[in-house]
Amino acid sequence: MNTADAHRNSPPLEEQYAALTEQVGWVDLSQRTRIRISGADHVRFLHGFCTGDIQKLTTGGGCEALLLDVKGRLLGHVFIFRQDDALLLETSAGQAERIITHLDRYVITDDVGFQDLANTHAEFLLAGDKAPAVLQTLFDQTPPAENLSGNNCSSAGLDIFVLKTPLAGENCFQLLCPAEQAAALRELLTGAGAQQCDAQQCDATVLDCLRIEAGIPEYGVDISDENLPQEIGRDTQAISFTKGCYLGQETVARIDALGHVNKQLVGLNFDLSQPPPAGTTLFADAAEVGAVTSAAYSPRCNGVVALAMVRSSHCQPGRQLTAENGAAKIGTAKIVSLPMR
Repeated sequence: MNTADAHRNSPPLEEQYAALTEQVGWVDLSQRTRIRISGADHVRFLHGFCTGDIQKLTTGGGCEALLLDVKGRLLGHVFIFRQDDALLLETSAGQAERIITHLDRYVITDDVGFQDLANTHAEFLLAGDKAPAVLQTLFDQTPPAENLSGNNCSSAGLDIFVLKTPLAGENCFQLLCPAEQAAALRELLTGAGAQQCDAQQCDATVLDCLRIEAGIPEYGVDISDENLPQEIGRDTQAISFTKGCYLGQETVARIDALGHVNKQLVGLNFDLSQPPPAGTTLFADAAEVGAVTSAAYSPRCNGVVALAMVRSSHCQPGRQLTAENGAAKIGTAKIVSLPMR
């Protein structure tokens, strides 16, 4: 079945949204970036090149972190998990070559290696209120309970690394398996749904809506190397202010001392039925104050939700902004707190 046919045959958006929130649904995430970092110095090395406290992680633990350049500009927003003999770095699609090139530049005498898992592993997301019960049934093992934790599971000859992440909300798990086991895991997920609670295969479009509602930025879409770390609103989740020195740390500390940045990533609710395009300009009165970075229709809100980069002086929740595409006003947006649900 080609992509167009698959899209035409997909269940309605509302059904997919309900599956990934109130029931259980799954999405193929194999396009996302996965990098394995190994070697005798892998923990110490990565600790010095991200905002997360990697040295505090025990096996099965994880953290959210930012990768920065020497000037403190943002090079990546990542989830990092500690395995027995390696670290797994997971992030949005298309980032492996750039991240590996950046990190490898700083390898001198360190015993550390980087492996792009794009062709060797597949990844699926399982989410919804019933997702923990489905995982328990599949693997006869309690799934990770704490956010950003993971464990190894096996079932029917499959070897799966299960990660609990905030990508699509509270009950969200990412399942990593060897590429040759992808078809079998796909069948297992579908079969588990048929037997337990009608697990629904869902489209990436619905996942994007949940990602926006959860306030998770996508690198290359919502954020880029033009952003400073505190602009993306993930200080509590992704920055350790006590871990000590790392690349870009001086910029983080300076911004923390100043107490503000000039712009911030915020959530928006639109009075629209169709998402505005990325780059849609936002105004407060006649002043341009920001732009939409990503948007999607939300069945929960019965309207459009979005992420946007907005001047700090105009980013208070409840504030009303007008949206213009070109010279035409297309709607009104209200700034809302993240996460949205």
